[in-house]
Amino acid sequence: MNLPDPDIDPRRYCAIDVHGKYHDEHIAFSLARSYIGNAGTLARQGVAAIAQDHTEFAEKIYPRYRSPEDYLIAQLFIAHISAFELFLQEMITVIVRKYPQKIGSVQFKLSEILQTDDQEDLIFRAAEETLNKLTYKKPSEYLKDVCDIFSVDPSLIANDWSVFIEAKARRDLGVHNGWICNQTYIRKMTESQIDCTLAVGDLSIPTDFQYLQNVSAILYKISNTLYREAQVKLNV
Repeated sequence: MNLPDPDIDPRRYCAIDVHGKYHDEHIAFSLARSYIGNAGTLARQGVAAIAQDHTEFAEKIYPRYRSPEDYLIAQLFIAHISAFELFLQEMITVIVRKYPQKIGSVQFKLSEILQTDDQEDLIFRAAEETLNKLTYKKPSEYLKDVCDIFSVDPSLIANDWSVFIEAKARRDLGVHNGWICNQTYIRKMTESQIDCTLAVGDLSIPTDFQYLQNVSAILYKISNTLYREAQVKLNV
């Protein structure tokens, strides 16, 4: 599947454009992991074109990161979780364009309404505000509200939703707390009834291959379900 036409304003995507973009992000995430691993292997074998850069990179990030691969994978992980959240936002935009009642009331200043000459901008901002509010809700409420917007039976993604919640919470540790596990992460795991493998103070850098592969696969599975159901139920 190809990316949407770059000349198309993202605010005017159809559902197939949104899903296509996330599909390519999913594939790129897998390929990037392989690329990073191979680059690290070549550097350790002493390939001149990369070995010196690898050594200087490793010295710069140590001891926070054990290796350049760990650093790059961690940043890639942050980007991938954000790509999934962008998928949700853009799909909500597509749905709201056709069914504005799906997100209830969103407030705009009169000046904002009068100054815009593009209704799509207001729709995009409404979807963005809606998703931002959802992310601060308890995981079960977040799931329910997303499923309401997409007209999806929550049971279709409930078992997988916990993987997203954990990955999102871990991403937040990386962005806001230097990958150090804190009470906020523990609380989110408890609220979601997720078995927590980390304790406060533990380093949470997502370097385990099986963990990364599982997160990537589950997020793509959720995206497929939401996309398919929205097409069938809402014809977007």
